Amino acid sequence: METIKERLKGGDSARVNPIRKRDKAVGAVATSGGIAESLDPDRYEPERTKETKMEQGTFTSSGWRKLRNIALAASIALPLAFAGGTALAASGSSGATLQASKTIDICATTDGTGNWRYSGEVSVWNDGATATQGLQIVDCIQNKVSGNTFSSPYCKTLTSGGVVSIPGFTAETDATIFAYSFDDLPLTGTIRNDALVQITNHSGRPAGTLFGPEPKATYAGTIPPPACKTAEAQCAYSQGYWANKPGVIWPSPYDRNATFYLSGQTWNTVANSPGGTGYYILAVQYIGAVLNAANGAAVPGGVQDILNQADNWFQNNAPSACTTGPSCGQQKTWAGILESYNLGTYPGGPISCDVPLP
Repeated sequence: METIKERLKGGDSARVNPIRKRDKAVGAVATSGGIAESLDPDRYEPERTKETKMEQGTFTSSGWRKLRNIALAASIALPLAFAGGTALAASGSSGATLQASKTIDICATTDGTGNWRYSGEVSVWNDGATATQGLQIVDCIQNKVSGNTFSSPYCKTLTSGGVVSIPGFTAETDATIFAYSFDDLPLTGTIRNDALVQITNHSGRPAGTLFGPEPKATYAGTIPPPACKTAEAQCAYSQGYWANKPGVIWPSPYDRNATFYLSGQTWNTVANSPGGTGYYILAVQYIGAVLNAANGAAVPGGVQDILNQADNWFQNNAPSACTTGPSCGQQKTWAGILESYNLGTYPGGPISCDVPLP
């Protein structure tokens, strides 16, 4: 598994080339152990696939951390509905406007069944003015051996019937996380995960009509995949543990006093920043994640992918790249995924060390 290799002592920045690009977080952002795919900008309908297996699943949520306050909500124009990464004017009434991103990881189970574990997260937030209604998420593992048609051999319903409602004006950092995991037979060809995320009150659509984004994530890791990590492997600490717990020594090659990329501040200063903008929201979780990795915690391919992209972004951007408010939404989305890794809730990732701060 690729790791951050260059030492940071004396202010040197880690340099890891991204495995692949990440599409803009509108409608179809996908992160994986490989390649991201965007939706066709001329359509915003579910892809026709062959579904052969469906089972009811469960979801986990990171909880509502904070509902974004919008002081001028009354003056905001009707929200935009997006389709395949493009924005469309809302037609007639304000409503909910879903956005979503996702990851995919694959590992070989060690229980003697010969199965593979397909796992990851679907992150969903609502840019519209109204809470979602009728939210349902159908998540499928798909594969394609030849031609252009993907089959959907393994599917789960992560939530349905509006049991989960996402308030309006939630930000990427406040997204609801739905974890998925399939233990099933190995697949051949191109393997990806497809999540159809729909609601019945999407802006720009008639009330009661199911509509929403369909993010996809294509796996491009090794085949056969690596063995799944066991619970006995090194656990992960929260970013707060690394930032401010007295006496904690950072693992090599990281130095608290080195300069953090283009920030003009030390790694320690950035790690203890209160957040505020997308730059620092991402930075504090990124620091926690790379320290957990350097400390021996397993890094799933989807998380490593985010670390590589964040490293490249920090190499080219100073804190001024992000302002307060909705800017740097993609970086905030990355932060949410890294936070779940640091807290031990990322599917297939290390468990939490659960060490309380003094």
